[in-house]
Amino acid sequence: MIRFENVTKRFSETEPVVLSNVNFHISPGGMAFLLGESGSGKTTILRLLLRELQADSGTVCVNGRDISKIKSGKLPEYRRKMGFIFQDFKLMRDQTVYDNIAIAKRITGAKEKDILAMVTMALRTVGMEKDFYRPVAELSGGEQQKVCVARAIVGNPYCILADEPTGNLDPQQAREIMLLLERIHKMGITVLIATHDMEAIRDMNYPRLYLEDGNILDRE
Repeated sequence: MIRFENVTKRFSETEPVVLSNVNFHISPGGMAFLLGESGSGKTTILRLLLRELQADSGTVCVNGRDISKIKSGKLPEYRRKMGFIFQDFKLMRDQTVYDNIAIAKRITGAKEKDILAMVTMALRTVGMEKDFYRPVAELSGGEQQKVCVARAIVGNPYCILADEPTGNLDPQQAREIMLLLERIHKMGITVLIATHDMEAIRDMNYPRLYLEDGNILDRE
């Protein structure tokens, strides 16, 4: 599903290399954690997978495809199958839960009745099917992140990328979000989570990719 082969990335000649000959593989439907301190390269890996960045050398493959070869006009289609979850939610606080999730399908031109069915299923998956019309501004941090998870899965993606999804949550909420992402993985969706929250992933036995100074040091 996801394969990095000797991937190197730096942002300028005067700065240290962000990623240095990074290699790893995540099988279809797998789940893994990217671990490391701030600035270790976790977010850079996620941005490479979204094709927001391109590697200076090496190959990034998704579903057996070298994504550097995707033409710019095809990138929106590619990204629609890669659900993304942010640390800071990026929700429209003046809109309802439903509208925040529906927008992901409205921009594709889907019919409203189909959107309703898809949003209903996504909210049921995250346990918020009774919150359709609640304003996002009324939700707790944990509830807002569940809305983000629902938004990420509403398009039936084959992969979920999460960048510090528990960074703004208390320990209980953080644990709930990690267990929710585990349930989504068990639905057959590939999940890659960048985090430094070791407590939230306790007893979760999935591969852990430790990043330090642009290198993967160990794998479990």
